Amino acid sequence: MRIKKNKSVITNVVGEVFEKTLTFMAVLRGPTFIFEFANSAYLKMVGQDDIIGKPLIEVLPHLKDQIIFDLLDQVLLGLKPFISTKAMFFIKPEPCAPSEPRYLEFLYQPLFNHNNAVSGIFVEGRDVTNQQLLENALRQADRRKDEFLAIVAHELRNPLGPIRHAAQISLTAGVTACELKWSLEVIDRQAEHMGKLLDDLLDISRITNGKLQLHKECLQLNERLLAVVNTARPLIEARGHQLSVEVSMLPVYIDADPVRFNQIFSNLLSNAAKYTDCGGKIRVEATVINENVEVKIIDNGIGISQQAMPEIFEMYSQANPAVGRSEGGLGIGLSLVRGLVLMHGGEIEARSAGVGMGSEFIVHFPFASVLSTANSAHEPPDGAAVDEEFRVLVVDDNQDNANLCSMFFRRLGHEVRTAYSGTGAVKIAGEFFPHFILLDIGLPGINGYDVAKRIRATVWGAKVILVAITGYGQEDDKRQARAAGFNHHITKPFDFKQLKKLLQDEWLIIKNLALANVSKKLFGP
Repeated sequence: MRIKKNKSVITNVVGEVFEKTLTFMAVLRGPTFIFEFANSAYLKMVGQDDIIGKPLIEVLPHLKDQIIFDLLDQVLLGLKPFISTKAMFFIKPEPCAPSEPRYLEFLYQPLFNHNNAVSGIFVEGRDVTNQQLLENALRQADRRKDEFLAIVAHELRNPLGPIRHAAQISLTAGVTACELKWSLEVIDRQAEHMGKLLDDLLDISRITNGKLQLHKECLQLNERLLAVVNTARPLIEARGHQLSVEVSMLPVYIDADPVRFNQIFSNLLSNAAKYTDCGGKIRVEATVINENVEVKIIDNGIGISQQAMPEIFEMYSQANPAVGRSEGGLGIGLSLVRGLVLMHGGEIEARSAGVGMGSEFIVHFPFASVLSTANSAHEPPDGAAVDEEFRVLVVDDNQDNANLCSMFFRRLGHEVRTAYSGTGAVKIAGEFFPHFILLDIGLPGINGYDVAKRIRATVWGAKVILVAITGYGQEDDKRQARAAGFNHHITKPFDFKQLKKLLQDEWLIIKNLALANVSKKLFGP
């Protein structure tokens, strides 16, 4: 009895130790490998709790076609342990979940009974999946680095060849003035190309180390984007591509470094031109979504494989279909573009249906944090700034137009509300009591004329400045606007400077009338 008690104590102690260890452990008995013991780490690995007393094939049926059962049979029959390092198995984290690849280091140790016969197998090991994935990633990164260095050497040698040959020609006895001029032009052109390659390398290094400085300005997006498109047009037309550009007619402002802005979209347009077969189609779109600007560069070129898509913006990464194309480049353009976009507080994504199905790159930029026309080279200061804040309600069922107009006045420091329907406009106006209402006419449900009439019928609404913002610009439309109670009628598309000045002038009138009323009460007529 004493011995049995000691054995029980020893067993309990061993069980507690096994339970607390970080390695997974189990004991399998008999030729069908019935679970006699399994610690918490093992149960967590297989995603099950109730396995004691059950055979291995019942608990983990998905392992039937894998090598595990063969290994267990060899240990059971061969009387020798089996040690494995970083073997890959497909294991389900839960019974109904799909199998996942896991890398395991483990030991199968035969257990002997009192007759010195194998009665079971002790299983011990650890999951080294994260470690193996990290090693795989490091090896892949090292391979990409080697490939990238080979590309760098190739791309730098390309311009060095013409430079050296042109220099040799220019030093040849009897060289003509025409030949000398041509040689110098070759040297200048190739040196400029090499300089761009080196600039890209330095920019990537600066972005990676957080040393690249942006010099932001308040830029008019459409004008800047069209300028970049015109710069890229010769390359696009040289390949016979059809180019279409669709941008909003409304002025959109962003805070951006003009040099880096050009760099972002020049890279994207250059890629679209180079990786689209001659006679392809390239489209540039710029739209406003909520408080962001969305710019799309779309082509029907070679596309991106689904395997390459997750790494398309990574350093040293190039989509495989592009490798065999003699287009040049270091393969860091998209990584550079992503870094610059992120530094501007924006986002970039890539889409493609697959190889040969074209590509779409989408860049999101936030609106300018401070819309200061004084900082824009295209918008000189007009000296008509308003020092006081007023309340503006913008109503338009076109959400892009409404949000853009709201953002314009919000960036000028005014309090703004936005409505996308006539019913919403009446409700918000009754709670917000705006000084100005910019009201579209063609609204769903209650049209702009009826909204104006309802507002004018209220006590507070009698003093509101109502501005009709509409695509209807005939004289009869203006007459209806006046009859409904509008103070002003502006036809779309409108100029923000014009609208800003109109509201400033009205605000000045309101203030002067208020001052005049105060003076009249104090001093009489």
